[in-house]
Amino acid sequence: MAAAQKLPSKYVKLAKARLGEDPKNIPAHVEALRRWLSSMPHLTCPDDDDFLLMFLRQSKYVHAKAQARLDNFCTLSTVQSIGDIIWGTPLDLRSETLDSYLNTGMHLPLDSMEDGKICLWIRSGAWNPDDLPMGQAFYYAYKTIFMMASDPRSLIAGIVVIIDFTGGTSKQVIKDPNVMKLWVRFMQM
Repeated sequence: MAAAQKLPSKYVKLAKARLGEDPKNIPAHVEALRRWLSSMPHLTCPDDDDFLLMFLRQSKYVHAKAQARLDNFCTLSTVQSIGDIIWGTPLDLRSETLDSYLNTGMHLPLDSMEDGKICLWIRSGAWNPDDLPMGQAFYYAYKTIFMMASDPRSLIAGIVVIIDFTGGTSKQVIKDPNVMKLWVRFMQM
């Protein structure tokens, strides 16, 4: 399988030690998850090897967990959850809102650490709810997290999240418990 062969040897060793990953068995695991996905017509998502491998690695190759995560991902990606945005909607790369979000520097993927972990710096104080509605901010956070989870290094070595509350105000506090429940459900994906 090409996905496993693209990894530097450092990550191949980490995947074996942390996830019990054996490159020879990856195609069989991916095919089993693909068969399960094809038996679930209500779930709509890509079925390429790299996409499915992402869920298998998150679940340390426990298929029931991978299936639950994939189901949760598909559900959250295709329903209107926070605000009026469906999170699975493709990004409009010419959007002024996207440009504004990127310029705030709210979610900043950083480089990797010596042990292979990928770093993400979240500057919550950089978010101004008057300029960027909460639903839009969560949509972009979803896209940033999905981008990081798509990198096999983050699934194998892990992600370090640095949350910086500098400049935070009471306007940024989310008061609706339903919004927080949805966000927690998404973070468990």
